[in-house]
Amino acid sequence: MSRSVQSAHDVAHPGVVRITLDDTQNANALSPELLVQLDEALKTACSEAARAIVLQSSGTRFCAGFGLSDIDQVDDATLAARFVAVETMLERVRRAPALTIALVNGVAMGAGADLVAACDYRIGTARARLGFPGSRFGVILGTRHLTGLIGGQQARETLIEGKMLDANAARANGLLSELCELERLDARVDEVLASALEFDPETLRTLLRLTRQSASDNDVEELRRSTARKGLAERMRAHTRKVLPAKAKES
Repeated sequence: MSRSVQSAHDVAHPGVVRITLDDTQNANALSPELLVQLDEALKTACSEAARAIVLQSSGTRFCAGFGLSDIDQVDDATLAARFVAVETMLERVRRAPALTIALVNGVAMGAGADLVAACDYRIGTARARLGFPGSRFGVILGTRHLTGLIGGQQARETLIEGKMLDANAARANGLLSELCELERLDARVDEVLASALEFDPETLRTLLRLTRQSASDNDVEELRRSTARKGLAERMRAHTRKVLPAKAKES
């Protein structure tokens, strides 16, 4: 299996792990292979007691979302299981015993935008664009978490109207925690890490636990109910046919 995810310890900051989505040919989409590698990298970082995890990407897109390259071959049950695997990975990020930082220099769609939303710091450049199209084909993924992050009204408008948020809009509603010039991105991350690493590990973990949203078992149940509806694969195929022309224009 080729490596679609790179994981490395940050030499300048002991206790920090940098995880890079590195499948630029497929816009870093969450294919089954990339998802497994990403979840493994996260589990390893947590088991090694990393104090901070930086999530970043290669290429011009952060993550195109749920992998759709095999959408014409898969069935409802396979897709449902893959969505549960995505939710499991997202919950791992949300509950990581480490500070999590997403660096968004490009498009983050669907599950890719949910991955950004799962992080403690969500730093975007002017190139950042985020959207959540999953509800368009009936999948309820990350909805409660998004609502807690940006508020009910903003979440309703974003999901119901299918809004694609540019960097300024995402910063205004809190989806991105801050904007940063690309040239200063590394320096800004260094500042955040330096501050976080001043805390002893136990205090940092406690601060994170008390300032994050509470977990809910209902999230997985809502996801399972939405993906159990008959016709999931066909709804996703129809959505893919609809969005492909738009993606071609972006390219």
